[in-house]
Amino acid sequence: MKNNTTGLNNPLIGQAHRFQCNIEKGWLRMGVISMTVITGVTLTTTVASAQTETATTPITQSTDVNAVPTSAEKPATDPDTKTDSNQSQAGDSVITNGANSSKPDGDTTDSGNQSSDSEKPTTDGSVSQPDQKPADATATPTVPAASPAPTATPAPETSTPETPITDYQFTQNGANYTIKGYSGSQTNITLPSQYNGGLVTEIGAGAFNHKNISGTVTIPDSIINIGHDAFANNNITALNLGKSVQTIGNDAFSRNPNDKNSNNSIETVNIPDSVTTIGDRAFANITIKQLTFGDSASASNSKVETIGMDAFSGNQISGTVIIPDTVTTISDRAFTNNKITRLQFGDSDSNSKVETIGVDAFSGNQISGAITIPDSVKSIDMNAFAKNQISTAVLGQNIDMIGKNFFDATTKVAEKDAAGNYWTLNLDSNGNLIRTRLTDYTYALNSNGTYTVTGYTGDLQKYLGNDGQITSLNVPGTYNGKSVTAIGNSAFADKGISTVTIPNTVTYIGNDAFTRNNISTVDLGQGVQIIGEDAFSVNQIGAVKIPDTVTRIGEKAFTQNQIKTVDLGQGVQTIGKDAFSVNPISGLVTIPDSVISIGIRAFADDDISELNFRQKY
Repeated sequence: MKNNTTGLNNPLIGQAHRFQCNIEKGWLRMGVISMTVITGVTLTTTVASAQTETATTPITQSTDVNAVPTSAEKPATDPDTKTDSNQSQAGDSVITNGANSSKPDGDTTDSGNQSSDSEKPTTDGSVSQPDQKPADATATPTVPAASPAPTATPAPETSTPETPITDYQFTQNGANYTIKGYSGSQTNITLPSQYNGGLVTEIGAGAFNHKNISGTVTIPDSIINIGHDAFANNNITALNLGKSVQTIGNDAFSRNPNDKNSNNSIETVNIPDSVTTIGDRAFANITIKQLTFGDSASASNSKVETIGMDAFSGNQISGTVIIPDTVTTISDRAFTNNKITRLQFGDSDSNSKVETIGVDAFSGNQISGAITIPDSVKSIDMNAFAKNQISTAVLGQNIDMIGKNFFDATTKVAEKDAAGNYWTLNLDSNGNLIRTRLTDYTYALNSNGTYTVTGYTGDLQKYLGNDGQITSLNVPGTYNGKSVTAIGNSAFADKGISTVTIPNTVTYIGNDAFTRNNISTVDLGQGVQIIGEDAFSVNQIGAVKIPDTVTRIGEKAFTQNQIKTVDLGQGVQTIGKDAFSVNPISGLVTIPDSVISIGIRAFADDDISELNFRQKY
């Protein structure tokens, strides 16, 4: 028998080895009570548990959610009585925190209402520390004085900005954790980035769905994936997405606010550079007013590849939307029914990777003016840009599918190919794509398969939304893949042209081809052989350099200009009547030895001081 000094010194004092009271369930339980008398004989009495059902309010007590009791701290249990704490069900991976955690129906225990042996209150109200020495099964237990049942104490206030960890439920994913549920009532919530020594990397499906969140949601940089419906059906007013989020699931933030009478809304959304996928309806119907992609003002660093169906539909997004260069798919109705006024594909159309633009993708907005579709786009589905105010759309050169009414009937749509030619696109009765060439010029086919440009209409410029007028003219060198070798009679007369560049393919310039314009400079190509009558008469040309390829200069070809210097090529044979008359030509004029005929008044009414006739030697 073990010597019990306390028992000998206090023979009449009884000590309760265990005393527990649960008011909610209304049962009283006492463990083994020992009484030691002077003779040293120990009298042991066992008081059985008694239980009656009552309907009273539970007393809750805060516990350390991270504390895991050791085997030494677990209270002894009587195999004939019910357990004193909640037992995890086999196979249940959910980690639940806090006194507010729900319990399955039929559970008659309440672990939140019991104190562990390690925190047993003493008679003076202090908390005794657990005895670290292993229990001796043969030792006679001491008999402490009976003490009152512990009362609930409030959880200590936390200094961290995160919402209390006890408001969340977790499951483990590898070494990290997923938030699976939320039981708090905070207005503003900041999600935890760590739990139980691991990172919180995912927000599970529906974790915060219908939780009446009515303030700011802050998602930490540790989060990588946001599951479907994660924050749907709330009244969130502001959203801060962490800089590591990669996937935003279907309906993740949709229907905020879910109350039509609520004035709450997420007005600004910034998609971090890290995001690659935005799911279907991820931000649908939440009254967004401003949308940006990327952590900076530029979308150049964004990694978004897919924008899901209805991802941003039914909002109030206004101003300019820049689609990141990395996006390959814009799904059906992705941006429908907003207030977008301008659309831009990446920092540069040439860098964009968009291939597919879905049904109604941008319909029902306020996009106006001209837009350019990148060369990367292969298909534009039906109504993709319908119900806007787009005047002109220039498509890239790789379109192989268009849907009906892909633009409004009032929008002028043209495709630009690699050679710079423009084509209109239409569908035949079988749905096949038909291309029709657009041009500013009219042409005539020559007998040798080349073309003569016969006039200027400005139809392409008008189609593209310009006024059709031309001031700087670059005569095309090809048409339908064939060379343009001639400029027809009066082709560009009276067009208000100020500068002219003629390609090297042209060999013939017809009569009156450029007469009565405002041409001040002319660049004759190195293939021209014949310059027709009045070809450049009545203009403002200040200097003329005739290429060596030219053999004939027609009558009045350059009359009535402002020419001061003339450089005649070494191939000229004929200079027609009045060819350079009525010009302020001064100084020396050299006539090449190739010339065999100079017409009357060829240089009349000029200020030439000297003529130099070269002779063959």
